[in-house]
Parts: sequence; structure tokens; C-alpha cells
Amino acid sequence: DTNSAIVHYGGAPKVQTLFQLSSPNQGSQLADAAYSWWAWWLAAILGQRDDAVYSLQTGQMSAFRAITDGRGENSYVHYDTAAGSSHGSIFGALWYGGAYLQAWGNNDGAVTVASAHHPLGAHIFTDPNLNHDQMAVGHNTWSRIQPYISSLWRGTGAPEPEGAPQIGSPDPYASLPAGDILRGGPVNGKTIERFPVEQGTTQLDLAALTTAGVDVVLRGPDGTTYAPVAAHPGDPAEPLGSAFQHIFRVERPAAGAWEADFTNATPDFNGLAKGQVGAYLLVAAPQSALKVGLMHQDGSTVFSPGSSARFTLAATDGTSSLHSLSVETHLTGRNESVSAQTVRGDGDTVDVALPTTPGVYNLSLTVHGLDSKGLAFERSLTTSFAVTSKP
Repeated sequence: DTNSAIVHYGGAPKVQTLFQLSSPNQGSQLADAAYSWWAWWLAAILGQRDDAVYSLQTGQMSAFRAITDGRGENSYVHYDTAAGSSHGSIFGALWYGGAYLQAWGNNDGAVTVASAHHPLGAHIFTDPNLNHDQMAVGHNTWSRIQPYISSLWRGTGAPEPEGAPQIGSPDPYASLPAGDILRGGPVNGKTIERFPVEQGTTQLDLAALTTAGVDVVLRGPDGTTYAPVAAHPGDPAEPLGSAFQHIFRVERPAAGAWEADFTNATPDFNGLAKGQVGAYLLVAAPQSALKVGLMHQDGSTVFSPGSSARFTLAATDGTSSLHSLSVETHLTGRNESVSAQTVRGDGDTVDVALPTTPGVYNLSLTVHGLDSKGLAFERSLTTSFAVTSKP
């Protein structure tokens, strides 16, 4: 909002310094998750498929940066930024967000440190003891902000812009980690999700985000049942934060097929009455040597209408590179599914045909394969990108 006011709505001559506290200058992967194919039901029931969450998707912010950062109005203003890198108390309201975002680096439970950087600005500090909510509390940060805004650096007259500034850094989302297993959908009575956990996994962290009234039980391959180590509402200010969070942690989980059972017992949330459909988003994060990642071949997340987004897929289990993968993709727009496909065979390159209609599109992608021991594995990721005819 402040960037728009400065660059696109004539505010630049009236602003000398903009100091941002954990602002998502590059968007938030939590917003991508809210608009993913898996979270559609949950986000819709929670009322979070709205303009605010839509605009925070990483693809939307990539498009915004593309039309904003090269403008001469930025020469009027100093951009200073700060970030936190604490997720709060273990299994607290921001713990799920922090755990989900960790694949993209240090974060404060809602915004990554990388996203908090303004591409044209100076990053003043990152506090490892502050989470996203604490960054906005005056006594936590004011003494570190005040020296940077206590004096005016411009003269009495506003100078003319000196031309377009240099863009500070490449797009941080050109390389995408697929570290989780994502599932989601409605719960009408009982729903069972089965997913593989590979051998050598040292820890399984699982967060089940649900509408209230949904009970969750986790079962191992041998039938052992696990109850949540924590269950509480999330931070309502964040994407999907209004969901009820069921947090599981299993040390040295057995390899094989795991099962999460969702039971819609007594739904009573956001107008839901008993018997109505609930919803869930499952995020399982196995901690192991197995790594899967995608990279945009052209390094961009802004595409022209009707073009194709090509990704290079790499997978390794720490012993060798993995091939013969199956890749399932779902491309969704603002309110509807655009396409779905499964690419089989070698799977090292994934092409996603993009619509001719401009907009922000969410890509939900799941990789299936076998590790070097012949055991099944699965990894998912969700990201977004802009389709626009504007430069």
C-alpha cells in the first residue's frame, strides 16, 4: 500500500523515508497456500479467498515489483526495512506458519526475512527474538527505528527524480523447494488421507488446519495412533490463521504408509451447523535427506498470456539423483480450476501451459517417485505467478 502511494499515486514528494517492519515486499507463501488447490475448501469456508490474501501471493507481488521498482519516483524516498526470525513459543499460534515457511529461509512466522527486504532499500536489522506480531510493538523496535527517521535527508524543495534506480536483487522465487506433503479438501463425516514416509526420516512434523469441530488422528504403518501434541486456533491476522491447528510431532517415524483420519464431529464455526461440511489442509514435513526442488528455467515468475512456464525438476535422496518421477499439477485461477495434468516418464522437465487471460494463477504440484531403495516418496509445493501483458 505504501509503495503504491509513493510510486503510483503521487505520494513520492511527500515522503522521505519509509521504514517497514516485516512487510511482505515479495509476498507470502502462506497466501500461496491459501489459494492452492488443496486449501480451496478450507479457505472458502474461512472466508479467506479475498482480495487481501489474493494480493499477497508471491506471483502477484512479483508482478507488482516489475511495474514499480523501475520507476523514477523511487528516487525521492529512502526505503529501510527490518525483520524478525522467531516463530514464537513452540506449537504456538505462529508455529505452523514458521514451520511451513522454513523451507524458504528464516522467517517470523508469517513473512520470510528475504521477503521483508525491499529490493531498493537498506535492511537495518533482523531480530532473532521477535515474531511477526511482536515486530509491531513499539517498545520492541522503536529505539532501533528512531535514529533512521529523526532527521530529514532532503532539502526544503523536493528534487527531481534522477532516473530509474537499479533493481536490487533477482526474483527470490525462481528456485522453489518442495519439502512438504500437502493434502486438503472437504470433511463430510469422515475423510482419510494416506501418504508415504520414506526410510531414514528422523522426524515427522505434521500440521492439520481444519474448521472447528474436526477431530484429527494420525496412524503409523503399524497401526499406532498419535494424538496432537498441541491443538489451538491460529493467528487470525494471517492467511489461513483462523483455522484450528492440530500439531503432531513424531520422532523417528516408521517408513511406510501413514494415515490421517479427519472426523467432522460437531462443526460449529463461521455459521456451520451440525451436519454441514467442514474442511482441512494437511501439511506433513518429513525431515530426511530426500530433497526435491523446481527451478524456473528462465528465472521469472511473470509471464505473457498464452505462454508456457517451464520448470527443471531435481530430486535426490542424499545417495543419488532420482529419476522416473510422476508429476501431478493443478493450475487454478481466482475462483476456478484452469487445468490439471499428470506428467509421467523421466519428469526432469515440467511444462505448464498458461491461460491467455491475464491474472494471478496458483500452481499446486505433487511429485511421486521411488528413492534409491525402491521405497515410495511424495513431495508437494504450491506457488503462484502472474500472467500479464504489461512490462
